[in-house]
Amino acid sequence: MNSNPILTVENLTKDYYSPSGYKIRLFENLSFSVSPNEFTAILAPEGSGKSSLLKILAGIEKDFDGKVHDNAGRGMLLIPDKPDSYQWLSVFENVKFFAKNLSENEIKKIIADVGLEGYENHFPHPKSAGFRLRISLARAIALNPTVILIDDALKNIDDHATRREILELLRKLNFIYDEITFVIALTNLTDAVFLADKILLLAKHPAHLIADIENDLPQNRGTEILREPIFEEKTNEVKNKILEYDKNLILKITV
Repeated sequence: MNSNPILTVENLTKDYYSPSGYKIRLFENLSFSVSPNEFTAILAPEGSGKSSLLKILAGIEKDFDGKVHDNAGRGMLLIPDKPDSYQWLSVFENVKFFAKNLSENEIKKIIADVGLEGYENHFPHPKSAGFRLRISLARAIALNPTVILIDDALKNIDDHATRREILELLRKLNFIYDEITFVIALTNLTDAVFLADKILLLAKHPAHLIADIENDLPQNRGTEILREPIFEEKTNEVKNKILEYDKNLILKITV
């Protein structure tokens, strides 16, 4: 990977107040960097502040200490854990609404790249998480940000075949759009190992980085690798990092 980071986070610290008024430190002195086009997974248990972290990176959350550097200056866009789309607009209209400067052909290419070719005039069903995630990805790509941030959107996709399609789609988009870098926050170890070039392993109370793991699986991998020994070896490597830190933490991360 390029040694010059596209995203740098320095000593990020955030507190919040519980409904009962107690101050809780969500994360403390969190520092990491992401290289251009390096698909990064932030793997952490529920309640560790992943969503708040992504909101800070996206510029939505302003109340924190530390620094965030977008070294390309094109901004960072957040896809929430429940991807949104305008159900009264077609797929094409959803993308066009956010990227009015793109031509019809440019929009159609992005729609095809996210796997919705032929569905340009379809309207998203509110319960179709996979379909709506594809629309959210298309809208984000159309805006050409420095980083697309994804907040554990896969957890809402129950269908096994659809999950595999989305996993492969995310890897593919990372290759097609090499000027955009993807960062995903999740709790699922298998998804993290499949998707990521780098895994940032976090623990909580407060959240902090316990391992920065480079993933040397083949770059052009498909989901068939999930059944191969090389994938099991890499998964066990990450598991061992978790166990070395805290045996109870593995119980809070989905495999």
